Amino acid sequence: MALQRDYGRLDSYVAPNNPHPDSILWRSRYEPPNERGDNCHRGAVVRALLGAENGIPERWISGLKAVTLMSDLIGRRATT
Repeated sequence: MALQRDYGRLDSYVAPNNPHPDSILWRSRYEPPNERGDNCHRGAVVRALLGAENGIPERWISGLKAVTLMSDLIGRRATT
């Protein structure tokens, strides 16, 4: 696999190699927000808290193909 060949084992953010110096990648800049490169954690937590407070919109629930199964799994009956 190319990633393993080029970078070895990855368990934290590693700056990419520069095989294409004219690429837009090298004209932009990325700084990881923490040592593991996690840039989604805060957004996921905020969305989870908002969902817990406001509930799932009924239009999302009614559009599920497995609404009964999902309702049973989360311990409540959703309206269809």
